[in-house]
Amino acid sequence: MGNLQQDATAKEHTTAGFDVPPPYTSPISPTQASKPSLFKALKSSFRSKPDPLVSALCHAAMRGDEQQVSGLISQGANVHGRNDDGNTPLKCAILNDQAGTSRLLLSMGATTNKVPPLFKAAAMGSLNVCKMLLDSGEDVNEVSKAGEPCFVEVVNKGNVAGVRFLLNNGARAEASTLAGGSILAQAVKKDQIDIVHALLEHGADVNSHDVHGNSVLNIAIQNGNAKLVSLLLERGAQTQPATILCTTILEYTINKKRLDILRQLVAAGVDLGLTDAQNQPVLIKVIRNPFLKKDDKLEVMRMLMDNGADYDAIDITFGLPAICHAVETASPEIVEELLIRGAETKVRMLGGQTMLTYSIDVNHRHHVKSLLSYGVDVNEVDGLNRTPLMLAMLRLDFNMAKLFMDYGADAMADVNESAVKFIKALKRRDFLEILGLTGEPRLHQVRGLPQVRDSPTTSPSTTEEHAPDVPPPSYEVAAGKA
Repeated sequence: MGNLQQDATAKEHTTAGFDVPPPYTSPISPTQASKPSLFKALKSSFRSKPDPLVSALCHAAMRGDEQQVSGLISQGANVHGRNDDGNTPLKCAILNDQAGTSRLLLSMGATTNKVPPLFKAAAMGSLNVCKMLLDSGEDVNEVSKAGEPCFVEVVNKGNVAGVRFLLNNGARAEASTLAGGSILAQAVKKDQIDIVHALLEHGADVNSHDVHGNSVLNIAIQNGNAKLVSLLLERGAQTQPATILCTTILEYTINKKRLDILRQLVAAGVDLGLTDAQNQPVLIKVIRNPFLKKDDKLEVMRMLMDNGADYDAIDITFGLPAICHAVETASPEIVEELLIRGAETKVRMLGGQTMLTYSIDVNHRHHVKSLLSYGVDVNEVDGLNRTPLMLAMLRLDFNMAKLFMDYGADAMADVNESAVKFIKALKRRDFLEILGLTGEPRLHQVRGLPQVRDSPTTSPSTTEEHAPDVPPPSYEVAAGKA
């Protein structure tokens, strides 16, 4: 009797040892576990305490222990139950790429939510499970109840290994989302460059569009992803100069200061369009752009003009040519870039000034030198009946007046008469000398030549002192230039 009791006690201990699940350890890494999560805390407060058998089943599924999984299920463990992290035993097996326990759980009626097990495994990168499911007859082009290819969800999750596995086993790279956009456009929108590469390798259309009609190249440009733009261009992507956020591709890249992308587009010969959505020349908008640095502005101008932009383009608002807008800026390099290319110089500013008289009005002295060096007419009278020399005399700007005389200004022109009288009234001998109004030969310098003396028509007094070539020291103070 004692032996029977001992046997019964031993059997009870053995059964109890089998029924009690081993300690469950969450697969979450210590780093993840240490991070506080208000969301998880709130979820756990509403979730019922997991069944110990389910926790043990999840743990066995993660380890790939098919024998223990089978035993726990035979003991009544729920294959649809969830552990502390809210995962089912099947999800635990898939997460850990355990093909054996995944197959066993599926045979016991376990299922996955939203997408079939093959696509769940692919989205997690569990390729051993994927192979097992494919061998079991799963279809890589299966469609959801809503009518969307399940492959779309794998692309959404962004697992490159899973996407490549399905593509290599026949998934359609040119599939579309339920809304109608291509999955390539979807991957480009998410900046998934490796997945984009995989889709293109398997025949995705590089000129496909999203549901709004934006080409994949436009989407990459809008995202500012230079690597994706480069990849798409290498694969032959083309686009019309369509609008992005109510502006053209060209203007969009310039406004975003993505010159790296603009260089790629120009090098690839993409039709950028040289006017904006309102038909305003982009060259003029670049010249007037206050946010572009000078060097960037020059680079963009050169790219545009090298690719067909008209350096004499007229703006549609004021009817002014590009050179007038350049003169309004403070950068002589911008003006010179247009002059080098042969821009028309017989033009008027909005207020009727010539480019020279305008530059004097706004004190753009460097522009004056640039314009003169490229042959702008120094004697042209503006719409206000002024010449550059007249303005220099009225401002008592000796250096400017001398510069104009060196470039052939005519002091005796009728339009300059009042200014000459003004200088004579002030008895400014320095001015009278450079204007040739002292009755003596004038010292002059013509663009790079050494100073020479005009041959006298009458013999001047040898005792009379000649006017200096530069103003007296007091002039700078008087003119406010000290």
